[in-house]
Amino acid sequence: MSDLPVENPATSAAPATSAEDLDGASLLRLFLGGTSPRARHPKDDWKFPAGYLRIGALPGPLVDALARDVAAFDPATWAEEKLTTYLSQYLSTVILLHHDERHRLWHELGLETRLAPLMALLEEYYGGGAPVLICLDRLCAATTIPAHRDGPQVCAPSPDALPAFFRRTHVPLVTSEAVDFVVGGERRHLGRGEVWEINNWRMHHVENRGASDRVHLLVDWNAPATSRRDGR
Repeated sequence: MSDLPVENPATSAAPATSAEDLDGASLLRLFLGGTSPRARHPKDDWKFPAGYLRIGALPGPLVDALARDVAAFDPATWAEEKLTTYLSQYLSTVILLHHDERHRLWHELGLETRLAPLMALLEEYYGGGAPVLICLDRLCAATTIPAHRDGPQVCAPSPDALPAFFRRTHVPLVTSEAVDFVVGGERRHLGRGEVWEINNWRMHHVENRGASDRVHLLVDWNAPATSRRDGR
């Protein structure tokens, strides 16, 4: 999910250029210069050379409290911040923060204080940066988000500099063993309260095979270009 463009799944011949061969300006042109997605693409490994990166975990009591808050949402709450993207037919999204704007639930749920541990964890891990989007993402029971890749999610670089880019992190609040991510062909269940970065520049899809909805806290973090890329 993102309020940024999303590429539909498709395939074409992979280009010969690798991500390591690209400077910042070339990478930006790669993102913005065409709409045809590929099965393999130089940007697949640009964030980090894997599908997932485990950053840490939130305290159990905080996760429990956030899950209780989410359980109290009525249908109108889930509908009030609906995004119109390629994925909006599969997801319900409540925006909490977007750039410098704090939305209604951010204030009502006291998230400036409650999410401070998560913000500190991400800032330390990535060596700086700040959130550009924080939202709650609900995937309904027995629903699959089809394969796609997100993009461009980069900021225009200064001359001869690497671009800053958004790192897509997920924290499961309400989940089950029947929920999996599949990133670049690698299937993984994300545990409740764990903080994961998903390499959303790779082809990926999400399956909820269970009988209950899945809700994640999603953070797009504007990380420095020099932030760590040791996927694991």
